[in-house]
Amino acid sequence: MMSLALSGSEAYTPDSGAYSAVWSPVVPFLEGVKRIYFSPDGFLSQINIESITASDGSLMNEKFDIIRLSSTGLLCDDSRLEPDGYDSALLFGGLKYDADTTVMTRHRNLYADGGLSELLRGALPDSLRAGWAYLAGTKAEIQDIAGILNSAGVATTLLEAEDGTETAFKSFSFSEIPVIHIATHGFYLKESDSDHVDPMKRAGLIFAGGQHAWLGEPLPDNVDDGILMAEEIAGMNLFGTDLLVLSACQTALGDIARDGVFGLQRGFKLAGVNTMVMSLWQVSDGATSLMMTEFYKNLLAGKSKRESFRMAQSAVRDRYEDPFYWAAFIMLD
Repeated sequence: MMSLALSGSEAYTPDSGAYSAVWSPVVPFLEGVKRIYFSPDGFLSQINIESITASDGSLMNEKFDIIRLSSTGLLCDDSRLEPDGYDSALLFGGLKYDADTTVMTRHRNLYADGGLSELLRGALPDSLRAGWAYLAGTKAEIQDIAGILNSAGVATTLLEAEDGTETAFKSFSFSEIPVIHIATHGFYLKESDSDHVDPMKRAGLIFAGGQHAWLGEPLPDNVDDGILMAEEIAGMNLFGTDLLVLSACQTALGDIARDGVFGLQRGFKLAGVNTMVMSLWQVSDGATSLMMTEFYKNLLAGKSKRESFRMAQSAVRDRYEDPFYWAAFIMLD
């Protein structure tokens, strides 16, 4: 199973052996079954078993309605039921990672009374620092999504370029915004690369202005550094958020423990998010934008979150044959 987990997108080709390893022992017991709930354990949490190719060439999520749970206890939780609709959304994208630090200071003052948690630094070893490239596709992505949401009557807050700071995001703690979409760079550093640092300090998202701290440049006093760590997310209150989409790289990764994955997904779950869309590896800017816009089109057309996600994945698969482009994202309740 370890070799399968480390094979990345290659695990989702028809001849990978993934179907035999994961599904073949289970399929004989699934006659007449339409929906499968599962909570992954160990390396299975790092595999998109829903997108494994079956023996007949179809994906497993085309044969069954497969629902990934962070805990089997959620089967008894009525709060995770599909909502009737959404009235507001918050979108981050097209972020300017080298934004002038004066903007970060201005946001510190602007949101000073927003009940923010204590400021934490996303400190990382200097040897791991490298710059973040601007993601042009994320700007078009969030603007397209904003258009889809607005046309459906969903009040949308769009934060892009230098306005999409870490401080701005933290200000929405306790805001009960049902949909949050963050299109940016994400990261997860393995323990061997970071000298035994807490896993919640080794996974994060890059917001506007985050380039300065990442490159070890000085910052004004008492400002968020633009590197939002999983540890900081866990201290927020996002219990009003039904759907969080992390349109970024490696956002589903983390340290694997007996009680789950410690990383961004643990941070957002502790913060109270219901359903999350996350990625298992570095994702294509263009293919990801296509998947996300298709997802929201389906969702606002009345499809369920799960069906909207599957249809969006299928749309990307129709255009890009390589699983690298369409198998990276998972949906987790």
